[in-house]
Amino acid sequence: GSGDLRAWMRVTAMRAALKLIRKDKRETTEGDDALLEAQAHEDDPELAYMKAAYRAAFKIAFQEALESLQARERTLLKQQIVDGLGIDELGALYQVHRATAARWVSAAREKLLMRTRRTFMMRARISSDECESIMRMVRSQLDVSLHRRLAAG
Repeated sequence: GSGDLRAWMRVTAMRAALKLIRKDKRETTEGDDALLEAQAHEDDPELAYMKAAYRAAFKIAFQEALESLQARERTLLKQQIVDGLGIDELGALYQVHRATAARWVSAAREKLLMRTRRTFMMRARISSDECESIMRMVRSQLDVSLHRRLAAG
């Protein structure tokens, strides 16, 4: 590191504070999520079946796609999603313009999504139209999965 020690300490303190805040939010909303998920299963048995049928293939495809990213790409995603750093903070951290940091994050997200789609289509043996439909169905849960996997690893 050639950066300023104060900047590093500020980022570290911010990350720790954000983790605590998010942990509190997750603990209070997890019960609500379980209720909503149970309600969704009761409301739409077809949706429940599709989730059950494709869950394992999607989970494996997503994990493989995440592992296939370069270390910097995973780190950028982790810093943005888990640590809550914005584009300005990432730019300052990497000593690049905020637009460059935004392009890096966008490219990492797009690569993750593209690789997940490709692997999922092969594993589940589905067409691209079916894949798009399923991806729309799970899109809201994608950031939650990404947050969980990046926080764990």
